[in-house]
Amino acid sequence: MAVWLRATRPRQWTKNVLVFAAPTAAGSITQPGVVARSAVAFLVFVAASASTYLVNDVVDGTMTGSIRSRRAGRWHRGSFQ
Repeated sequence: MAVWLRATRPRQWTKNVLVFAAPTAAGSITQPGVVARSAVAFLVFVAASASTYLVNDVVDGTMTGSIRSRRAGRWHRGSFQ
């Protein structure tokens, strides 16, 4: 499970915190429902980016198998099994 979590690149998720920036800058973060909607937006962005990273790794793994320098990647090392 930890391998799959690492494959979704959680360090990149911090950029998704920016969905809280607009309501905070507008001063509406304290209004009812704004934090909840922003949290949902954060989770949607995390899911979208994580799934994109996973799909990209699979596509890269299947398309670059013949390239010698790319064989050291996650997919060819078997890290996703």
